[in-house]
Amino acid sequence: MIICATDGYIISAIGPYLSDWYNNDAVITKHILLNNKEEVQDWLVEKDIMIVDRGCRDCLDLVNSFSYTTFMPLFLPKSKKQFSTSEANNRFVTVLRWVVESVNGRIKTFKFFEHVVQNSSLLYVHGYLSIVCAIINAYRPTFINDTSNDDYLSKAFLEKRNKQNELEAKLNDKERNKSKHWKKINADDCITDFPKLTEADLKDFTLGVLQLKQARSYALEHISEDGQYEIHVCQQQQNLLRANLQSKHSNRKDYNVLIQYNDQTVIAACCACRNGNRNIGCCSHIASIIWYLGIARHDKHKYLNHRSSSYMKLFEDAAEVSDRSSDEEDDDAILYSSA
Repeated sequence: MIICATDGYIISAIGPYLSDWYNNDAVITKHILLNNKEEVQDWLVEKDIMIVDRGCRDCLDLVNSFSYTTFMPLFLPKSKKQFSTSEANNRFVTVLRWVVESVNGRIKTFKFFEHVVQNSSLLYVHGYLSIVCAIINAYRPTFINDTSNDDYLSKAFLEKRNKQNELEAKLNDKERNKSKHWKKINADDCITDFPKLTEADLKDFTLGVLQLKQARSYALEHISEDGQYEIHVCQQQQNLLRANLQSKHSNRKDYNVLIQYNDQTVIAACCACRNGNRNIGCCSHIASIIWYLGIARHDKHKYLNHRSSSYMKLFEDAAEVSDRSSDEEDDDAILYSSA
């Protein structure tokens, strides 16, 4: 198990542990604390904050009994399809969790740990891992080098933490969602009053970079083969638009997105995906629409390259045959059967 600081500095690498059903994250954490592995309790102090994964849910009471404070991303109950605004705002936790995943990714850049470790090397695994972690700490830069924006981000997080998403009720209003209230248009040459934004403006809205990285792929998937970007504008309320985006994880799922804006910026946004109600940042579906309308469509040559689906025109399809060819094959079949 890897224990690291919020800037990615690796504090300890404990293990290896068996990879069976019993040795899960929660049990391993209990084992480390109760046995004071590598004198972990000597360098942890009271009220230290621990950011843990969902796999540690069964050991939170034990960790808290040592006077440590724990935070964990929330689970979505089976009875619900979407987090409430306050629940979706657990981005306070996930914004720090990415460091742990990045540390694991850095370790796997070393060829030995990129693949399955051979049995003959098991005796040396812990030593090799300790050496790799020491090399990373000594020679690789920390994941967070620029802290100049931290005060702005923390202030934005705290200001929006307890606010309700203004569009949540409208998104769930079945009457308002009826097609008679909306007009379908091609956003490519309409909605001229949508504000022109920069990537920095969008980053201020998303409060993160993951959504920015995914925005382009979502937008390109939403563009039809004839180049249209379909959205719906509300006929009863000005500056309110809706779009329906396909999920990247399931072809059977799609999500409605509502966005309210003025001539300067995006005022509010809400999506039907499970994290779509959040106020602290936004989901990738929302980010992709804002990215397209506010940035990409104004410079298509830079942002909107050819979609990979257009490459299908380069290939022949052997399944497409003429009627004459089919008739000849039928004649051959009769000839051979007669013989």
